[in-house]
Amino acid sequence: MIQQEPIFKNVTRPTTPDERAQIESIQLNEEDVDYFVEQFRKGLMKASTFHEAAVQNNAQISTEVTIRMSRPVLNPVTDRVEELVGRETITHNIQMQKKYKS
Repeated sequence: MIQQEPIFKNVTRPTTPDERAQIESIQLNEEDVDYFVEQFRKGLMKASTFHEAAVQNNAQISTEVTIRMSRPVLNPVTDRVEELVGRETITHNIQMQKKYKS
């Protein structure tokens, strides 16, 4: 019988209750977080260009961002890979002012 490579190489398993009781927190890779935040900042600036035509010079822009984090998990009951998803939605008003050409 030929042994095949697993289809998903980064599949995790659910944490057991005993393991979960020992976890204080998780840490995210700082470089990955910095990259994500920089891309987010660029996205904010790009999306704000839609509001350049606003008549008023001083306004608030309502923002909403949904963060979605997921990982593939092997469900031991069904023996299938499922996606475990966590979401957080953040809303905030950002003050906007036009910057005029000199």
